[in-house]
Amino acid sequence: MHGGFSAHLLDCMLGILMQARGSRSLTASLDLRYLRRTSLDEPLDLYSRIVEIEGRKTVAGGWIECRGECTVEARGVFVRVEE
Repeated sequence: MHGGFSAHLLDCMLGILMQARGSRSLTASLDLRYLRRTSLDEPLDLYSRIVEIEGRKTVAGGWIECRGECTVEARGVFVRVEE
């Protein structure tokens, strides 16, 4: 899979995690580590979790797995937007 598409999927996944928390947030930064090839012809599993919350800033992590192996890791910083 193209690396840019991996980044898109993980940004969306982490953004959905922010929405699920009820937090309107913007992506301040997104860092990715490509660990191994992500196959085009296999089912993928995407995961995300909150790493840290400090004031308006939330750090979240996410990853893509293919056949049980992590292929891409992401760490995003999100800033809560006031209404």
